[in-house]
Amino acid sequence: MTLAVKPRVLLAGDKSFISLLKYIVENEGFSSLLTDDLGEVMSLAEAEQPDLIALDDVWPYGSAAATRDRIGSNARTRHIPVLILAAGALVGASAGPDLDEADYILKPFAPDEFTSRLRSLLRSAASATDANVLRFADIVMELDAHRVYRNQRSVHLGPVEYRILQQLLRNPRKVLSRDEILLVVKGQPLDAATRAVDVHVSRIRKALCENGEVDLIRTVRGVGYSLDADGLGPSSELGRKVARGFA
Repeated sequence: MTLAVKPRVLLAGDKSFISLLKYIVENEGFSSLLTDDLGEVMSLAEAEQPDLIALDDVWPYGSAAATRDRIGSNARTRHIPVLILAAGALVGASAGPDLDEADYILKPFAPDEFTSRLRSLLRSAASATDANVLRFADIVMELDAHRVYRNQRSVHLGPVEYRILQQLLRNPRKVLSRDEILLVVKGQPLDAATRAVDVHVSRIRKALCENGEVDLIRTVRGVGYSLDADGLGPSSELGRKVARGFA
């Protein structure tokens, strides 16, 4: 039997208060990570990659909002939703004028209201991720940020290679002809230039497999290319992930 992974929330604030929140969230199916040091929030967020962050607004003026802004501007943490636990009098001043109602919850609040807000943030984050991120196996493309990652390392691609990989990621396991790839890349089919596709694909392969990773781009002789899991052994970790529908 496979157990569902519990979403993890980083709780930051007064020690006694977040200890109570820990009890509440863990009774509702979450796991938690605690800190009473606002300065640790960024390092914990980067290292532990929690699903959510709840910041108790008990620090000096503007600290919770400033930390939220740093989280949102960091490439490794900007995908993590942040909920500020604010006193009513602090919403306008401490939290900042750009704070949306979805970004904070007023204290005091009921336990079920708090966990309901956490679940709502998880759903919103999942929806945003689905719209802005393309994935296959351990390849991740962040469309808004125009970034590509392989096994969590940054992959550097030229503009044409990026668009070709984007097309392959949008059509996993489908064989795309060179003409189809050129149609997206150049805007029109160019028979005389189809061999240029091979050069671009070669560059993509080199960038994706720079650290010895498995080549996931399959060449179909006389046709084109496909982003596929062919060649991944079922016993390999990546092969198991693909078989489970990780892609």
